[in-house]
Amino acid sequence: MEQTSTTPPNWLRRLDGPGSVLAMAVGVAIPWVVTASRSVAEAVVAGLALGFVLHLLATRNAAPLRAPWFLLAAAYWAWLVLVTALAGANPDQMLAALGWGRFPLATLAIATWALASARAQRLALWALTGAVVFVALEVWLQFTFGHGLVRSGDALPGYLSGPFLRPRAGGYLSVTLWPVLLPAVVALAAHGLWGRGAGVALVALAVGAVILASQRSPLIMVLFGLGLAALALRPLRVPALLAVLGVAGMLGLAAIFAPITFYRYAVHLPQLLAGFPETHYGQILARALAMVEAHPWLGAGAEAFRTGCYDPRFHIGWGGVGDGGGAAMCVTHVHHFYLEALVDAGIPGLVLFTASCLALLWALGRGALGDPLRLGLFLSALIALWPVATAGAYAGIDQAALRVFLMGLGLALAARPVANGAT
Repeated sequence: MEQTSTTPPNWLRRLDGPGSVLAMAVGVAIPWVVTASRSVAEAVVAGLALGFVLHLLATRNAAPLRAPWFLLAAAYWAWLVLVTALAGANPDQMLAALGWGRFPLATLAIATWALASARAQRLALWALTGAVVFVALEVWLQFTFGHGLVRSGDALPGYLSGPFLRPRAGGYLSVTLWPVLLPAVVALAAHGLWGRGAGVALVALAVGAVILASQRSPLIMVLFGLGLAALALRPLRVPALLAVLGVAGMLGLAAIFAPITFYRYAVHLPQLLAGFPETHYGQILARALAMVEAHPWLGAGAEAFRTGCYDPRFHIGWGGVGDGGGAAMCVTHVHHFYLEALVDAGIPGLVLFTASCLALLWALGRGALGDPLRLGLFLSALIALWPVATAGAYAGIDQAALRVFLMGLGLALAARPVANGAT
């Protein structure tokens, strides 16, 4: 019979089965891939996005695309492409705008395709648990013995990087440890006094690894997340309180055993907060706001800060005083997702981006309060998207791949009770 125009091509339908198996495999592997290779992580995210589009074409199922958070993200994506084109941006910026959509597409792929089955979710959680333990163990080994399983503890002066080439262990743990830590502590608390003691030790080891990594923002976010988790989960309250006391004790010991770490937390951090306008972060913020003032509604296009930072028109310090560090302070991004959206896509872009983040958090958080695993995945997303913190570029693949994995897995678990109830 002659094939109709509404029937997917045979080759596409034949590829969908093996493609789904491959998608599950690479989706499960993301927590480990991020620790090993940025280029492979980028390929995984892009491959999931492209594979998901082909999967939708093969199954002729557009229902996943109607998720409210995805519609808002798609609207931001379309707006970003439009304003980037209107800004006369260079080819690299145009490619960045067109490629931005791979992140919501890959998240949706994880949620409704790659990790949609209970088996895939179990494998993903085991992979995540192994990766979190590995990164934390590597930090503790570097601190205790000077060398971890794969990397020396003095490779980056002032930091313990775990398996990473750059100071990323604290950032990795700050978003990944929650769906591992919370279910474990709650399960241990059900086994009497020794179980509660083991839960306290587990929290101490997790928070201690973040402290030793010497990244200030991740530690602050971990303490913030621990406080929220303690409010939601009674078994976590004593471990959380002891962890806060332990932080103070560890910082005191750090003055003796890790003086650089002590300096970064106890001396340098208060200095940064007190003199923020003169810091590098303050200069970045002032430069970004100068760019926003010049392009408030349409923005300056994707990755505008990378090139626009060097434009002398925007060399303005706080209060209009000085040149804000001139060209010497320029970096590739503004270290803040929402400010990045504002610079790139103007006020409408910021509204669309923020709305998509809030809709995603709503989808993840609805019904999660009594479930330690889902609450942990919600906290992972909340910390990754929290606006009062420094961050990498939104497209920075280390953070982006983890967001895709954790948010996609959280959405998959959030949908599972609905699916089970319908069967």
